[in-house]
Amino acid sequence: MSDLYRNPNNWNSIIGHDKALRMLRALLSDVRRIPDCFIIDGPYGVGKKSVARLLARSISCGKFDGPYNEDNKIVELDTGLQIEDIESSINSNEIVILSLRNKLDDKLASLIVELIDKNEHKFIIITRDFYNIPKDLRSISFRLRLGILKDEDINGYLTNLCSTLKIEYTQDGLREITKKAKGNLKEAIKIFDLVNRLGPLNRETVRDCYIDEYEDSLYKILIYIGGKKIKEAQTLIRDIVRDKGSVYVIDELFSLYSKCIFDVEEETETISMYKKAIRESLYDHSKISSIFLKWNTGICIPVDALSIFIMELSSVCKKDIKVREIKDEIQPMKTEEKKTVDTRSEQQSATVRDLMELSQGKIQVIGKI
Repeated sequence: MSDLYRNPNNWNSIIGHDKALRMLRALLSDVRRIPDCFIIDGPYGVGKKSVARLLARSISCGKFDGPYNEDNKIVELDTGLQIEDIESSINSNEIVILSLRNKLDDKLASLIVELIDKNEHKFIIITRDFYNIPKDLRSISFRLRLGILKDEDINGYLTNLCSTLKIEYTQDGLREITKKAKGNLKEAIKIFDLVNRLGPLNRETVRDCYIDEYEDSLYKILIYIGGKKIKEAQTLIRDIVRDKGSVYVIDELFSLYSKCIFDVEEETETISMYKKAIRESLYDHSKISSIFLKWNTGICIPVDALSIFIMELSSVCKKDIKVREIKDEIQPMKTEEKKTVDTRSEQQSATVRDLMELSQGKIQVIGKI
């Protein structure tokens, strides 16, 4: 199943990015208009690498949906490598896909500009944050922004996947997976595979066997903000931003806050306790929502600037919080809850581990396609 996600064979395999694909089709309609460098940016798990690979094949033949031209080699590189290694891996007449994990080094950016000036290479740069790329390179590149996927797109993809693999399912189960994926196709695939291997693909199984690895920390951040414990909230936010980015953190905190206020579904005792603490401390729904809306711009924000966001939220909280001490509110999951999660985690398939390594591990040079 991982191959269905990782290796799309054609543009029809890309879901939820119709506007971006129309732009690419227009650009590739005339070989003289094809930019020397593309920057594909967007949140984790929305298909940036899949689009980059298909785009490289299209550039190789000068047509949006034409056959791959073997005269133009495609090489995939990762910025975790040394500049010398990257430079030695690039030959003439190559299309280079460069995956960024952090800010692009100025020296490497200058090298890319130099190679572009020689008219021997085309570059496709993949990043979560457009502004991780130096201005000189941004100014000569075409930006392709991919946003989070709509729930109906992910749900439709999972439905087709069930039909292809002849898997029995309930619509409630697929909707629950879509809800937990939060616009992230890669996350939806991971949850789908886990649930399918551990039980029937229904809502109850999804809720029983999948726990978001960041959800516990996000609850604690809101509790710390409500308790005016700024330093503790900053520490947790920095850890998540390093992995997922600031856009994800603000969006997820807002979603979680809304869930605490309006979602009355049954939860574990731990989650119910978290929600109670958040409702009692972050009590002014109107002001809190206004602050979230102001900061939820979809633009990546420096980690240090998030301290202002935290203090602004904390400033509208009650001075005398009528809940137990914060340290008592955020005890770890109960032992029986942990045992259930740990037991099921041991049963995860190699496919799931591959998907997790794809998003977390260090990607080496993949080589020529």
